Amino acid sequence: MAYLSALVRLVFVDIRLLYIIASLIVSGVIYLVVSTKHSADIAELSALLYLYLPLSLFVLEQSWVEPVILMIMYLAAAAAVFKMSTLLPILLGLLFATKQTTWLLVPFLPQLKQYSLKSLSITVGVFVAVVAPFLLWNYGAFVYDVVIDVAGLRYGFSDLSLNSVVQQYFLLPVAAAVTVTALGLLLLKLIRLRLGVRTFFYSATIFMLTFFLLVRGFANYYHFISGMIVLLITLELIAHSDEATDS
Repeated sequence: MAYLSALVRLVFVDIRLLYIIASLIVSGVIYLVVSTKHSADIAELSALLYLYLPLSLFVLEQSWVEPVILMIMYLAAAAAVFKMSTLLPILLGLLFATKQTTWLLVPFLPQLKQYSLKSLSITVGVFVAVVAPFLLWNYGAFVYDVVIDVAGLRYGFSDLSLNSVVQQYFLLPVAAAVTVTALGLLLLKLIRLRLGVRTFFYSATIFMLTFFLLVRGFANYYHFISGMIVLLITLELIAHSDEATDS
């Protein structure tokens, strides 16, 4: 993400142009994927559904990184749908290197049928290649910003999450216990679902939404979930078309 940001800022000055481009790429991916199974009208409406998400302009104005995360997520989904087994792990590596919240997808990687140990090694390699320069640049600051701060549960009650409410009435260990227990039970439930591309993105969306609701829920996180819901709708359109063809 930092590399893209630096390049765009160097060329266009305003970093938000990157997020506009990312959103347009997402809409293009939606159109491309849906148009393989449905008419152009349905593909256009599906793409517009993403572009008109309620928080889109606010997230853009605030220069939050979620549009880029969603772009990589949609590209990864397209790679999975079109069975691009080499491209998929590369995109996932870039995804995990973009923001820590995407690490919540890791437990569900086995749900991708075409994702093997070789794929995992490619993902890890891409992740390390992207992250290593920043880790070597300032190890202490990197670990604090990327891991310690995000793993903490005290955020000054400024976010829209259950954690903010619980901490006003109970001690931090109580809030942590509630959060860990709820997420653990949900994770055990989701990882037992059958394999498939839709299952992977469904599990990831449900788990991330629950995490945001329980732990840390800001507007940009909920915008990300909205984008993931549109992705699920896109995948459902394809799946229902295939089922109708088979029947």
